[in-house]
Amino acid sequence: MLTLRDIPRSPDRLPGEEDLPYLRRQMELGPIVKDRMGMVHTFSQAHLLRCLTSDDTRQIETDVLRLQGITEGPAFRMASNSMLFANDPEHRQRRAPLARAFAWKMIAELRPEIRAAADEVIAPHLGGPVEMLGEIAGPFPARVLAQVIGLDAEDLPHFTRLVYSAIRCVSVARTAEYEESSADMGRLWAAIEALLNERRRAGGETFLSDYLARVEIGGMTADEIVAQIVTLVLAGADTARLALTAIFARLLQEPEAWAALTGDPEGLKAAVVEEGLRFDPIIGSLSRTVRTAHRVEGYLLPEGAILGAFVITATRDPAVYADPDRFDVGRADQPKLHPTFGFGPHRCLGEALARTELEEALAALATRAPAARLDGPPPTVRGLGAVRTIGRLAVSL
Repeated sequence: MLTLRDIPRSPDRLPGEEDLPYLRRQMELGPIVKDRMGMVHTFSQAHLLRCLTSDDTRQIETDVLRLQGITEGPAFRMASNSMLFANDPEHRQRRAPLARAFAWKMIAELRPEIRAAADEVIAPHLGGPVEMLGEIAGPFPARVLAQVIGLDAEDLPHFTRLVYSAIRCVSVARTAEYEESSADMGRLWAAIEALLNERRRAGGETFLSDYLARVEIGGMTADEIVAQIVTLVLAGADTARLALTAIFARLLQEPEAWAALTGDPEGLKAAVVEEGLRFDPIIGSLSRTVRTAHRVEGYLLPEGAILGAFVITATRDPAVYADPDRFDVGRADQPKLHPTFGFGPHRCLGEALARTELEEALAALATRAPAARLDGPPPTVRGLGAVRTIGRLAVSL
């Protein structure tokens, strides 16, 4: 019987090697590999589905942070109390108060406001050069979320900076910027806590008022109440800005696809988002902890092992997609559930909002800047962990 020790070890990365070629070298070793930290990784979409929905696995809770020696501080506080890292019954209790607000019908009603926000962010940059990530893709989802939670306009720049700094401290790898991002996580937590306290005093009919009314009869702790809103703004803003930048960059490298979108923005915006998220996923992998020892491809995974499934390869799986390395906005073989948003009870709560933001921003760009072009080399999406990164995207609109 094969065991964890027998799983092939992933090779060292070559200088300058991009993510997908590196993962495909790993795939040559077999259907699963083990990295230098002892985490086990799979590549196919079928294995991604199994990893996220099997009774043999559970959400990672604080396991990965503990592997890095992080057992206290703002990142640990957030992970300990967020629905993102929890298992039932805590996960269900923490998620339920927000689930109704992010239902597809509720988000559909916000679509005109989201389109207006996209137009407002894009308008000042029309006719000139712009750095997409920092000047459009970053401010846009932060503005939408600020509207949702009732943040004052003058606080938006500071809020935006905190969000995009704080997200770094909950990544899989403990980076050199950890101390700075951890401090900003603490500041973001304090800002959200103050906003919730203000909403308690003011009352009224707002998103946060409705949220507080739900959680304060549900037995959640004070930290859990704050953590869910912190989770909302972190996950919603960072992933949307990266996805918008990546998809727009891809479109400007694919003239036929960009021409198709500019010719029919409303008709094609959903298909463009679907294919953009597949081709350049901004989620690198999704991880779970092995709950009970079980076999995968003949190997025995012991209880407590960390199992990570690569979304990067799952969205290029030839068993699912014809010609997976071709960017095709007319693709007819997209699965019903997009792998980027995960599977099972932890499937992304903000999927409807994320899709709507991306669709409306890209439709606005196609409508208002049909002659947009790259002003330099296209950026590369990088990272094998949960949320990837992307470089500067210089364009002329």
